[in-house]
Amino acid sequence: MFGGQVLYWGLPSLQFVPWQVMVTEAFRQGHLPLWTPLLGMGAPILANYQSAPLYAPNWLALLLPPEVAISVMAVLHLSWAGLGIVRLARRMGLNDFGLAISGLAFGLSGYLTGRLCSLRLITP
Repeated sequence: MFGGQVLYWGLPSLQFVPWQVMVTEAFRQGHLPLWTPLLGMGAPILANYQSAPLYAPNWLALLLPPEVAISVMAVLHLSWAGLGIVRLARRMGLNDFGLAISGLAFGLSGYLTGRLCSLRLITP
């Protein structure tokens, strides 16, 4: 993420980065990205869960280049997943070692890291 490389492959590069650029440019021009004629016969952008322009973490693209913003969001989502499990494990009464293992095991699980190729499909 900090060495000029991204943490995703495939679909994000071909689909989500261009959508993020389209959404970011619309916001910078002062209007909501409601619709695009560039996808098929046209498609909604504001109501599309994959472009998700109203999802606050996507606003990182207003501050960072879109490809970097998506990498930062990938790290944030994996971290949030791990922290969520830590909170659950704490309520279940696990000790500090159990909390650490729970958070790392879930946040860096094969399922979640494997889903980075379709990152927008795992965001809430």
